[in-house]
Amino acid sequence: DMTEAYSEIEAICRTAGIEYLYFRPDQPFNFSEGQNWGIERAKNNLVLLLNNDAYFLTADTLKTSIRLLSSTVKIVGHKILNLDGTVNHFGIFADGLIGKTGHLGRYFSAEDSRLRTPIETLAVTGACLLLERMDIRFDPRYWFENEDVDFCFEYMKRGYAIVCNSDCEVVHEESSTRATAAKIETEWTRKQQAGHDYFFKKWRWFMIRRSGWLWRQWELLHIHDQNFFRSSYSDWVAGIVTFCALMLYPGPMILLYLGWGAVCFFAAKAVVVAELRKIIKTDG
Repeated sequence: DMTEAYSEIEAICRTAGIEYLYFRPDQPFNFSEGQNWGIERAKNNLVLLLNNDAYFLTADTLKTSIRLLSSTVKIVGHKILNLDGTVNHFGIFADGLIGKTGHLGRYFSAEDSRLRTPIETLAVTGACLLLERMDIRFDPRYWFENEDVDFCFEYMKRGYAIVCNSDCEVVHEESSTRATAAKIETEWTRKQQAGHDYFFKKWRWFMIRRSGWLWRQWELLHIHDQNFFRSSYSDWVAGIVTFCALMLYPGPMILLYLGWGAVCFFAAKAVVVAELRKIIKTDG
């Protein structure tokens, strides 16, 4: 129920003398349905989707996003900042093979030189998203997550580019609305996981075919994400090499693993026995 939040926005518009239209839905809906409900009622082809917990640092900078729209660019995202001024989002990365998505530029300084020019990216967050309206809508099968990435992918399937604007900064108190709702909605986690599974089933091969995006934007990944991918892909390579070795040389490989297992067993046994002796000696 966002009645209170939007009533506050309505009061601000009235006080500032800003023309507005205020629509009150007659039934509850999820995030995707809410976005579609608003897009359908917008009077212009250019539509700004803006979360109730997000705001521009300088309103005029939205003009720089409008200028980025073109015959090939139909969605523009923005440099999203945390409350402490660090970057929360500068585009989205997605990897279908490992099954992971995340924000580019996360926790970077807002003044980082790598975030000073617009970039083309796979998707941008729906917290503040400027779009040129088409017949594409948000998929209502998502409960609350990945629906904005899905929306951007639908535009990409049509051959349009997604750009993130470095010149327009937006502060977003991420998940503040979600955190409140999650405490009320008892099935929130289950519904969110169902949406997550649906997303990867729907888009896995689309993301795999565009895996080059991840490596081109490697420097914009947070260090934890970089370590995650290094570890994950190392495990994949090790698994493939081991499988090939077992297929080519099954006998020697089995003996090698048996020998390694025996070494680990006796080493662990020696450590346990030594610790037990210390305990017995101490008690004695």
